[in-house]
Amino acid sequence: MELKAGAKLGPYEILAPIGAGGMGMVYRARDPRLDRSVALKVSKAEFTERFTREARLVAQLNHPNICTLHDVGPNYLVMELVDGAPLLSQAKPGPLPVEKAVEYAGQILDALDAAHRKGITHRDLKPANILVTKQGIKLLDFGLAKQTPGLGPEDVTIQAMTVEGQIAGTLQYMAPEQLQGQKVDARGDIFSFGCVLYEMLTGKRAFGGANAASVIAAILERPAPSVAEVAPAALDRVLRRCLEKDPDERWQSARDLKWELMRAVEVNPEAALKTRGQSRAAWAVAGVLAIVAAVALSMFFRGREVSEAELVRFQIPVPEGVASGSSAISVSPDGRKVAFIALFAGKETLWVRSLASTEAHQLSGADVVSTARGGPFWSPDSRFLAFFSVDFKIRKIPAGGGPAQTICEATTFAGGTWNRDGTILFSQLNGGLMRVSQVGGKPVPVTTVDRSRGELDHTLPQFLPDGRHFLYVVRAAQDEASAIVLASLDSKERRRLALGVSPDGFVGGSGIAWAPPRNGAKEGHVLFLRGQVLMAQPVDASSLEPAGEGFPLAEQAISTSVSANGVLAYSNANAIRGIQQQARWLDRSGKPLADVGLPGDIRDLVLSPDAKRVAVGLLDARARSGNSVWIIDTARGTQSRLSFEAGEQRFVIWLPDGSEVAYSSGAGRAHDRILVKRADGSGNSRPLITGGVDV
Repeated sequence: MELKAGAKLGPYEILAPIGAGGMGMVYRARDPRLDRSVALKVSKAEFTERFTREARLVAQLNHPNICTLHDVGPNYLVMELVDGAPLLSQAKPGPLPVEKAVEYAGQILDALDAAHRKGITHRDLKPANILVTKQGIKLLDFGLAKQTPGLGPEDVTIQAMTVEGQIAGTLQYMAPEQLQGQKVDARGDIFSFGCVLYEMLTGKRAFGGANAASVIAAILERPAPSVAEVAPAALDRVLRRCLEKDPDERWQSARDLKWELMRAVEVNPEAALKTRGQSRAAWAVAGVLAIVAAVALSMFFRGREVSEAELVRFQIPVPEGVASGSSAISVSPDGRKVAFIALFAGKETLWVRSLASTEAHQLSGADVVSTARGGPFWSPDSRFLAFFSVDFKIRKIPAGGGPAQTICEATTFAGGTWNRDGTILFSQLNGGLMRVSQVGGKPVPVTTVDRSRGELDHTLPQFLPDGRHFLYVVRAAQDEASAIVLASLDSKERRRLALGVSPDGFVGGSGIAWAPPRNGAKEGHVLFLRGQVLMAQPVDASSLEPAGEGFPLAEQAISTSVSANGVLAYSNANAIRGIQQQARWLDRSGKPLADVGLPGDIRDLVLSPDAKRVAVGLLDARARSGNSVWIIDTARGTQSRLSFEAGEQRFVIWLPDGSEVAYSSGAGRAHDRILVKRADGSGNSRPLITGGVDV
């Protein structure tokens, strides 16, 4: 019996019918307790105790690509109300573009992986249970679409409880073991996924027939269909393995399947930029000049030879109200967005710019971001950004905006990376690498600094595509001894891939980067800085051994980041240098009163105890690691240099009586001492602390 608007079902008020299905009616309803709209799915019969237990298990799933189950009643389910359209339109049937189909497929697999890890299978994966929203894919009816039996010639759902010997699922998307009444696990969902992917790519069902019997025969006996005419051969191979009759011959996990799916698209020449001739690798490169301008080009590599194929320049305008850009940039794994940190309203704030857009947007929930030790880094699905906050925490925030969530506490930070298993590696200054789950928890050590070899710390981790191997920089007291090291979560093996890197050039940026093989090449490339030259070190993608000498890609670079599909972003030093900032007195309402000192690239600003002087750290425009300490007399308006040591002096503090100033000093970021000097500039500086200074 259909419920009318205004009727009550438990605490829920019916607003309007949405549609009907094999299970019963679906209504838009209101939950007055939380004042939210929900989807109410009313069954034709009351649920069994086992069904209710399964529903409560499914309610524990929390994933952006899975429709949330809020509640279960005696004969109804209370679901998240999803504003979206079916994956495949019945009104306009036909295939999706390969790129769009793979994008949706990746999100479907993310949802399946999240559920399978909790021991939950869908058992009725089909286009009708997949909606496309503005935020992405949403899977419906997870593990719950099973009711009374029935057969028909078209979209027939054979539904029953999961009793051995009975069938649960939708006929055209059911795995052979489902049709035979056998126990179904995650590999059954992978078969169904293969059917859905085939339909997305071709607009036709993988196994059709005039009636239910012919459909069943096709699934049990007919070879897996091919998409070779509409998709790359590598993608066809991935799909056909999804549709193997024997579950043992299919992909064994949604996680591995997604990796192979993305890899199949990466090596597709049609998905790469068009080339002028044959090449072993092709990258789309975006050089981000602060946030003032950017360059995108396609580069092709043959050993040491670099030939330019196409150069496209475009401007990234400074967002309104932003004082300056930052070297802290990071390109998303899908190569479609760039994240950067910029000074806005006196604070470092996180921004995201789509490469298909002309504007960047600020992530308002990330207004406590810090670039003191490293820039933001992306989740592998390009949906979230992680960053280090000024209150010493690592947080994550949706790339499209929303509240930031704390992952863990971190006293220091020097770069992070995030793999598809939900593991985050991050680095600490003067320490080794740590690991923590993306959902939070207590970090645990992964690497240990070897002081006997002159190591200062391990920084700037970068996962390789398998999510198990990773790169990091061993920062040494002497820059020429600093190295890029290859390691694994599964062993204690450590292998040096490149020496003479410049770890100082990466701090505040996005670190070293892995550029995957392109167009069937055997070598990938590790990108790193030597001085301010961006270098590429060829590495055999199978053995992960160096495959030749490194060669230069660009000059005046200070950080780099590469997407999973080969889009490279790097910051240009010339755009970061010479940023002019002005210290200024303000009244309590924020009204400017007077300028203090001369404009410059100010890195530190500390008022003396008597408020008559200001100590500032200024960056010498001639050298990135050339900070020095200056004293400004606020009454007379004079400005004089205090520190003259080689290297960089920063992190200024006044001693309590105001007669002396303390500051750190060293080569680049490898500061090895804290010095004290009289604020009037007389006399020499004296060491206060030496060795192992954490700055």
